[in-house]
Amino acid sequence: MTGDREPDLATLIRIAQTLQTTPNDLLGLVHSSVDAGVGEQLKQLLEIASAMQPDDLRLLIVQAKAVVAARAAEPL
Repeated sequence: MTGDREPDLATLIRIAQTLQTTPNDLLGLVHSSVDAGVGEQLKQLLEIASAMQPDDLRLLIVQAKAVVAARAAEPL
């Protein structure tokens, strides 16, 4: 064990807000293929998530995973 810990989503969002950046920037994620419309939607989702309580965030994550799984199961 290294003793390393990773922040949960709510903490990551608070860190990003304090540093006036985004969680993606903190994590080194680059989404060059994301169009402007999707980027704006992601920004709105982040703003909403930052106002949620931890239990609400867990529920949101469960729901998002369900949407992704349902889309993956759709026939082409």
